[in-house]
Amino acid sequence: MICAADCHIERCGNGRLDPGEQCDDGNSVSGDGCTGGSLTTGGCVFEFCGDHVINNTNTTTHVHEDCDDGGLSATCNLGCTTARCGDSIVNPLFTAPGADGPEQCDPPSEANGCSATCRFEHCGNHVKDPGEECDGTDFGPNGNPLGTLICSASCHIQRCGNGILDPGEQCDDGNNVSGDGCSGSLSPLGACVLEVCGDSVPNNNNPVSHTHEDCDSGGVNRQACNFNCTTPACGDGIVNPAFTPLDAPGPEQCDPPSETNGCSASCQFEHCGNGIKDPGEECDLEDFGPAGNPGNFTCAADCHIQRCGNRRIDPGEECDDGNTLSFDGCSSSCIIEFCGDGIPNNNNAANHTHEACDDGGVSTTCNANCTAAHCGDGIVNPLFVPLGALGGEQCDPPSPGHGCSITCQFEHCGNGIKDPGEECDLDDFGLGGNPDGTLVCSAECHIERCGNGRIDPGEACDDGNADACGTCSDDCKSIISAAAATGLLLTPPGSAYHEGDFFILDDGLTMFMVTFTKLNISGPGIIQFDGTETTTQMADQIANTIRGSGLRIDPVVIGSTGIVTLANRQPTTKGNQHTANMVTAVGFFLSDLAGGKAGDCANATGCLTDTDCLSYRCDRTTQTCAACTVSTDCSTNLCVGSRCQVCTQDGECGGPGHHCTNGVCQ
Repeated sequence: MICAADCHIERCGNGRLDPGEQCDDGNSVSGDGCTGGSLTTGGCVFEFCGDHVINNTNTTTHVHEDCDDGGLSATCNLGCTTARCGDSIVNPLFTAPGADGPEQCDPPSEANGCSATCRFEHCGNHVKDPGEECDGTDFGPNGNPLGTLICSASCHIQRCGNGILDPGEQCDDGNNVSGDGCSGSLSPLGACVLEVCGDSVPNNNNPVSHTHEDCDSGGVNRQACNFNCTTPACGDGIVNPAFTPLDAPGPEQCDPPSETNGCSASCQFEHCGNGIKDPGEECDLEDFGPAGNPGNFTCAADCHIQRCGNRRIDPGEECDDGNTLSFDGCSSSCIIEFCGDGIPNNNNAANHTHEACDDGGVSTTCNANCTAAHCGDGIVNPLFVPLGALGGEQCDPPSPGHGCSITCQFEHCGNGIKDPGEECDLDDFGLGGNPDGTLVCSAECHIERCGNGRIDPGEACDDGNADACGTCSDDCKSIISAAAATGLLLTPPGSAYHEGDFFILDDGLTMFMVTFTKLNISGPGIIQFDGTETTTQMADQIANTIRGSGLRIDPVVIGSTGIVTLANRQPTTKGNQHTANMVTAVGFFLSDLAGGKAGDCANATGCLTDTDCLSYRCDRTTQTCAACTVSTDCSTNLCVGSRCQVCTQDGECGGPGHHCTNGVCQ
């Protein structure tokens, strides 16, 4: 024993909370919230629900426990109360008496889907719960003795009259009565079949929600029933050929009766040809009505009086416009009035083609289509002479410069009139005239002169200008054949050359320098030599260097002579260029490039071919020399510095896929 500081013995049950105690209720009894016994045996420890000790000896100061299994069990809830259906605690280990399994819900409530045995109430659990007619094979106490009942997925018995559209039913109006739109079980149509007009069953039990049928003859007309299930009567708007109205000579022919529409009061046809002038008829055979037939008219087969002006084309009539007026397209005797009959039709422009005149054909004032003739109407009238014209119309509409003058006469060379597009015509030279009488008009109506691009009498050529350029002399007497400039180069063997010798060539567009060296250097225009080269080897090196220079100059080596001929690729005087010879080698010779002809006309100068022009481009539209802007402007497909050029290598033609062939990029 231990004596406390206040001189009492420390022990469980003394009513004091000594060291090591959780509680001390002044006794050594367990089951009252604080365990009994000594500290060494577990005394004075709090008792709680779930400690496997049932606390039930002190309901005054401690919560009473019915049981304590240390958690849920088949008999005890988590709150240490005895498990039962109705305690509002769902214990999934507890099975209520009469239940088919453990608790699923609590408290029981049929209205909320929880049964008296604390199981879920739901359709499909094979238990007929309240509100269900059946569930699976459970049909309740009465069962399904004949085995004919079928339980639906919604737990109702499938049957006609339950107000639910079950499989095999066309309708279900909640009753087993026929004649209300949905048949009953005793109907010849079968149970719960839609009742419609034409099914031979009169539907007359429910006019509120279904169309009432007076009768039902199976969808066909009968003496006592229309096809639409109404009682037949003359005036019902239905023609029933099986029904004979009262006082009628036979079955219905029309309905409703209407004298104005040809249907009598007994629903028989009123028709043309019955010899009686019925409403809507002008006559019927010999009956012309009360006024008779004083005009001795004829009654047509369709019961109208045959006469001109009735808007019907009767026998002997070509037309009938509803009146007896002439000059409106249909004469007073109903004969068609037409253009060319000599009668102007001008009384009805709205419904008939208006005629300005009608002379029975073409005249000096009237066209064939009955319009007034004038120059510009688009009609050639050879009898009509326009004001200021030399004779009748030859063309129309007028189009000066395109072959038809303003007086509708043909424009053509040789008519003695300077028409648009002509420089002259015979002796007519236009407003400027021919004051000194020196001008000559050709048979093609152009003035014969040097520079007009035509070779007139006395001319040897005409390149479209009177300048001393191009392929023709300034007086058009001498042909200048286009030629390319040429030159000559003669080379000695390599031993004759000195370090730094060079010469310069010019093709009229580009200058290029060729340099001779013994140094180990390379580049455009560099020719390396060591003094051992033969004349032919030196000639080949020079020719290859010129070919790779981009110059439009073609070098040709003449055998082993050391001679290299030079020729500009483009026939033009532009190729006539000086060369610069700074080669000190004895035996080396270089001439200027000369002999180029034509190809020297400036832009805007008249031309006939590309070889006339300095730009090497003769614009075919204006027939003048013109600069190029894109390569497609040029016949060579290469435009360099606003001038068309012949190509020398593929690289000038625009990259892969393009080639230089005979000076033309392709």
